[in-house]
Amino acid sequence: MAAASPHVWNWARVRNGSGLPTNYITDVSLDSEAAQAFLFAAVGSFLGGVLVAVFVPPAPKVAPLGVDRVARLVRWASVVLLLMWCLGAGPSLWYRAVYLESDGIKAFTNIASLLGPLVGVAGLATARQAPTRRDRLMAYALAGAWFVLTSSLGSRVSLLFPVLGFGLFLQWAIHRRSWRWGIVAAGLTYPFVYVCLADFALTLLVRSTPHGLSMYLTNLSSPQVPQLGDPAAWVAPVQWLGSSISASTVITEFSVAYTPGADVLLVNANPLPSGLASAVDPFSAERFWPYEWIPLSFAGEWYGALGPLAQVLLFASITGYAGVATEVFRRRGLPIGTAMVLALVLLSMLISIQYPSRMFWRLISMVVLLPFGAPVLTALLRNVPTRSVYASVVR
Repeated sequence: MAAASPHVWNWARVRNGSGLPTNYITDVSLDSEAAQAFLFAAVGSFLGGVLVAVFVPPAPKVAPLGVDRVARLVRWASVVLLLMWCLGAGPSLWYRAVYLESDGIKAFTNIASLLGPLVGVAGLATARQAPTRRDRLMAYALAGAWFVLTSSLGSRVSLLFPVLGFGLFLQWAIHRRSWRWGIVAAGLTYPFVYVCLADFALTLLVRSTPHGLSMYLTNLSSPQVPQLGDPAAWVAPVQWLGSSISASTVITEFSVAYTPGADVLLVNANPLPSGLASAVDPFSAERFWPYEWIPLSFAGEWYGALGPLAQVLLFASITGYAGVATEVFRRRGLPIGTAMVLALVLLSMLISIQYPSRMFWRLISMVVLLPFGAPVLTALLRNVPTRSVYASVVR
């Protein structure tokens, strides 16, 4: 990010895919404040991994619990969270005049807004381990529903579904060791890139126009969304996507200089809703004013408030704890727990360069709490029927 994103921003900024002013030219030097914030965070992450490798002895291998049980558990969790997500959105799921409008059950929105799509992604990742063909089809249908719903409401999380789906297909094709499937994979690369660019263009479009499921096909046919047979129209979405990602450099630079202070960042270090945690208003305290719709980035805020040593210590602590947590799950034979920890840590690092402290701390809180739920997860998986038992019942 420190080396590449400033150059990408200066090239793509004219398309304004991030909401930032297009006349801002960022410093491409590694001496910039944003680059230093990224670099010290990377140093801390590396040191945390090294400390775990040195001081946490590996345990003997434990046979993992059945992957088909994991697939069933994840799939039904996805069903429950999908229902909560829809009830949280309410009637505005069908039509929204304003981005982020919601008239459903707020408590369900708070629970399922981020967790639901992530579990939906996990359901797609475990689809091939489903015990029956009917279950696999159900897993793919759930993933498709999550993709359409998140895409129709302007959530960039929707990009995870085509990216993961294509990655899983490539893995399957390579495992087949057939040149025919290699040709198929090469042929699918073009539509895969198109789906990603079109989806990102759609999520950008719906943030400024009426949207929802009723407007999904209408918005897809908008001139702003590229068409499959017109590669020349892909330049704009590429620049939108590039500016959206590389804007983290601009946001982090500003966050270092205008950090809200260590008191705000430390008060927000909890998983509780803002109203229960403190009187701090995270919206007004951590914004790229006067562009109030753009949040500050936690990596820049923390570095600006507490300096390089605190940056190293924080990110070393996170990756160190995550390493210990993955070992806890490995010793219990729970690869799903290891995957959850790694996914949440990676997501938290990405969140830290574009979003403020509340979202970052909530993800880290989930990482901290996960190992304590290992006994509960073990009990749940042991009570899920095995592949043979479940398949015989279905037959």
